[in-house]
Amino acid sequence: MGKTQELGQEGERLATLFLQNNGYQILAKNFQYQRAEIDLIALKNELLIFIEVRLRTSTNFGFPEQTISPKKIQAIRKAAEQYIIATNWHKDIRFDVIAIHYENQQPIITHLQDVFE
Repeated sequence: MGKTQELGQEGERLATLFLQNNGYQILAKNFQYQRAEIDLIALKNELLIFIEVRLRTSTNFGFPEQTISPKKIQAIRKAAEQYIIATNWHKDIRFDVIAIHYENQQPIITHLQDVFE
């Protein structure tokens, strides 16, 4: 496993713990549709939330959330649409980002809610 994959798994582990500690129920991890992937899908207060997790070891080249391209957003939307169809979901949804970076070897977790439509 490469360093990028290891960082991705660490980010998803930290994000999962953070979300669970804040009352979210994790429904799926790494949901894939074609070549698109949603890192985490969670439920809170009858709201279905699709979550992109971004981790950076430092902010020297920008914050983690700044690395999400329009192409990635489009792919997440497409996968979310498929999940909604597959689960017959008829209530509200939201797209969030969990951005994680390190300061003094400690993870700083930022939960950005409703980041794109």
